[in-house]
Formats: sequence, structure tokens, C-alpha cells
Amino acid sequence: MAIDLISPVAVVAHNAGAANLIIAWLKDMPELKIQISVRGPAAKLFCESFPELINNNLSDAMDGAAILLSGTSRNTDFEHNSRLIARENDIKSIGVIDHWVNYEMRFNYNDALILPDEIWVCDDYSYSLAISCFPENLVQQKTNRYLEQAVDEINKISSTIERLENKTNILYVLEPFREFWQESDLPREFQALNYFINNIATLNTKTAIEIRLKPHPSDPHGKYDEWCNNHKSFDVSIDTEHTLHEQIAWADWVVGCETFAMVIALHANKKTLSTLPPWAPQCSLPYKNVMHLRELSE
Repeated sequence: MAIDLISPVAVVAHNAGAANLIIAWLKDMPELKIQISVRGPAAKLFCESFPELINNNLSDAMDGAAILLSGTSRNTDFEHNSRLIARENDIKSIGVIDHWVNYEMRFNYNDALILPDEIWVCDDYSYSLAISCFPENLVQQKTNRYLEQAVDEINKISSTIERLENKTNILYVLEPFREFWQESDLPREFQALNYFINNIATLNTKTAIEIRLKPHPSDPHGKYDEWCNNHKSFDVSIDTEHTLHEQIAWADWVVGCETFAMVIALHANKKTLSTLPPWAPQCSLPYKNVMHLRELSE
């Protein structure tokens, strides 16, 4: 379905997922007047994509807006407050969902449910989930221009890379988790990382392996340094120099828990593997072609 927006558009986002979707749509509509208030990982993405825009406070971004386009993060009330302002000022509100979990929770803060006028999703799976949670007339499925643009760029970069027959390149795309699995103080991302490295032989690559870790945009600097130092028997390093598209283009395998970067890799025809261990919940990525390490390790 086509993207229908009118100026001025207020954009409010915190997390990278929705921000990437919104940025890709806005790049296709350079005539729009945009007023942004972005925080967290979204701020860096918008600064890189639209360096000419001023990052306003929330009230200034909403002032005079005809439409609000907001992310739907669970870990902040920032976007929730923007939808509250939109409701109070009769501004059309659109909430963008970028994943496949916790749909109702995204619009409920402090026991206040603030639904937008429209909810936008970007694939068949998300649409089915959304209409099972919300009134069907609120939900619209839009083209995922971010995914299309990413795959095009990855394919172009891949065509320039010379690959060695005796080497397998593995990109591990990391993501933070707030909760814990089992009775352990070890964060879930490290549990999955350990499970992967302890079972890497199940990939049966029969070649030398190089592993590059890609930290999440919200990860603090140096978070995985100690882990790498403790696994010097492997050819493993932390890659913060290359873009995600360059990293995926380099990789033969892209592994991680359930981050959207794995969906991009899958569409770019990379072998894609979830490293969620057997004691973790099922992977939320709904794509059948995603492999699962706990199934290979049985």
C-alpha cells in the first residue's frame, strides 16, 4: 500500500527498528516538511540521514503538525507521550510496528492505552498479528522500503567481494535483552553468544572460520571486549568500522538471536541462524528459512 503523508509531519522515534522504516519512507518523499524529535538509537540514524534537520523537543516537533509518525518502543514513554499530545490536539497519529512481539504492550503505559489512528506494519506476518490484536480498520500494511533498499545495497557490495574457498565468514549481530533466562545473572545476549561458540562445530563448515561481532547501536562501548579476550582460540573480533550492509555482504552466515538484521540477511540470501539456546523462548522471527542452532545441536 502506498505511503500517504501530508506536511508538516512530526516524527517521534526512539529505537532503531521503526526509525529505519520511517527514514526509508521519508527519503522517497523529499517534498515533505519534517519536524523531528528523536532519541536513543533513532537520533543517530536521523542525524546521519537528515543532517539538515533540527532535533526538537517533543512539544516543538508536534507544534503545527498535520500528522504524527511515531515508533512503538516498549522501553520508553517518549513515543507514547507524542501520541497523547496528538490525541489532545486532533493530530492524525500513525504508530509504526517493526517487529513481531508485544503488540498491545507497545501502546500501553501506566495502564493508559493510547492507540493511534492508524497502525502501520510491513509484512504479511505482522499484519496477521496486528489484526488479531487491534481493530482491523486501524491496521495498514506498507511496503518495507528499508528492507528493499538494504538488500539492493548488500547485493551491490557482495558483487565486489572476493571470497576464499577455504574460509567461512560469520557475522554475529548482537542485541541486548533486559530480562534473564533461568536463574542466572548472565545477560541473555551472553548466554546465546556462549551457546553459539560452544556449538559452532554443528555448522559443519569444513573450513577456517572468521567471526565478527556487530554490537547493537544501544550497546555501550567495550561491552563485548572481555568476551573476545576470553575466546582468543577463535578468530573473533568486534566490527564497529563497517556498516551493517557491508558486514552482511561480507558474511557467508549471519547469526544472532532474533534481531531484524537477520531478516535483512535472509532476504539477501545469506545463511541465517538463530542462536537462542534450548532454555530460551522460541525465536520470534516468523520466517521459515531461518535456521535454529538448538535444532542443529540436537
